[in-house]
Amino acid sequence: TDLKTKLNTLYERVKSFTEIGAENKLGAKTAESSDTSIFTATADATASLGVNTIFVSQIAKNDIVISDRITSSSTDIAQKYNGETISFSIQVGSESSVSISITIDDPTETNSEILTRIKDAINDSGASVSANVISDTTTTKRLVIVSDETGSSNAIELSDTNGNRFLRYIGMINGNRTRKSASNTSGGYIERDTSNLNAIFTLNGIQIESDTNEIADVLPGVTITLKKAQSEDDQPESLIITQDSTSIKEQIEAFIEDYNDVIKFLNENTSVNPTENERGVFAGDFTIRQLKLNLRSIVSGNV
Repeated sequence: TDLKTKLNTLYERVKSFTEIGAENKLGAKTAESSDTSIFTATADATASLGVNTIFVSQIAKNDIVISDRITSSSTDIAQKYNGETISFSIQVGSESSVSISITIDDPTETNSEILTRIKDAINDSGASVSANVISDTTTTKRLVIVSDETGSSNAIELSDTNGNRFLRYIGMINGNRTRKSASNTSGGYIERDTSNLNAIFTLNGIQIESDTNEIADVLPGVTITLKKAQSEDDQPESLIITQDSTSIKEQIEAFIEDYNDVIKFLNENTSVNPTENERGVFAGDFTIRQLKLNLRSIVSGNV
């Protein structure tokens, strides 16, 4: 059983060397960025060795929409909508829209309390967004909705679904449902143009647009993670793919250790000590002796 365990360990090690593609441990590659504050990268065994250039024009962003600046302690929302149900929908990209509704039945409820209830209703709805209420001054708050994923394909679309036009009242949408820009005091979208939500970068002179900052489908075997946009007058950074000699060395050293462990075990258990009248448990066993000879022949023979 001990021998079987050691042979299985050696077998699995050798088996990993014969794999092809990304899992090829003896073909390991490494990716090096000339400026890791701009981008980082990883490479697998299928990556091509060489130098590439990258210029990052913009990184992918989450879509964000915020309300007007609203006085926290005021009750103007409760006064306006007392006895009514506020209803609106949230749609993220091509996902199905999600309905949100709360009922206001206390005219003394503060704006802060109502915004908090709306925030909780959004977060409990299952929509692919996160909502929060931010105190932008000591006396005012703003409702904030952020898409869970980056890119224009995850843009947020808000719609009032009844006649009370609540989202329009707090400044998150226009009357015609078009995206409007937010400011320090008024509501709207941080990025009015959804194309600004995508990452844009140039790889070897070719401009590429992506919904995410992690790009795994432009260079075979390489995953690029964009970190920061560059200035227009900056020079492209370098992405260098090289053989990962450190990883390969570790794999070979591990093989040597596993092989030597088997040979040492076989030597100890096939030995005979006539002085002490001791025999190993495999002493005289032809099958075990032949196994040891075969292992030595394999590692010393031509490939």
